[in-house]
Amino acid sequence: MPKTLPISKRSISHWVRSGLVFVTHQIFATEGVIWLTVLGAFLLRRSIAELHEGWAESALMRGMHWILTNTPFFPIQISLGAYLGWKLSLRWPHRSMLWVWILPGVFLCYAVIWIPSFSPWSTSPQTGPLSHYFGWGCQADYRCYDQLTFTEPFYSSIAYSLGALWASRNSKDLRRNDASIEK
Repeated sequence: MPKTLPISKRSISHWVRSGLVFVTHQIFATEGVIWLTVLGAFLLRRSIAELHEGWAESALMRGMHWILTNTPFFPIQISLGAYLGWKLSLRWPHRSMLWVWILPGVFLCYAVIWIPSFSPWSTSPQTGPLSHYFGWGCQADYRCYDQLTFTEPFYSSIAYSLGALWASRNSKDLRRNDASIEK
């Protein structure tokens, strides 16, 4: 029977590499989605201002600001997270992509249970923790950034994981279909 070491250099390098891949996907799923959304909104606003200055302050642009920062369900960030997870999973698939929602979920649970308001300067009306973190109780227009700090990264990371899961399921289906066609 061959004698093996309990921890080999290969296994350490494998775990370090896997950890770095996980951290990279964690950053893409949370901060990457948020900053790409901000960049997209900024570029859209600048492009519209270049066409016509009055349009940059129009009701359409105020509506875009409201959707990006003041809705508790963050539809743009969720859509971008799902798309980014799907696209990156097609290019660089890794099973850690499916687990990037856990850390933001832990932070959000901690905030809901233990932090009534992370923004003490907020002028938002006092509400319960569920409304504060998941509903209309905390809005950026009232200088309350708790949803932007905790809820938005959680939603975007879930969407990123679901996009990666969808891409992995579809690529398996495609491989199965290709194999059946070749037979």
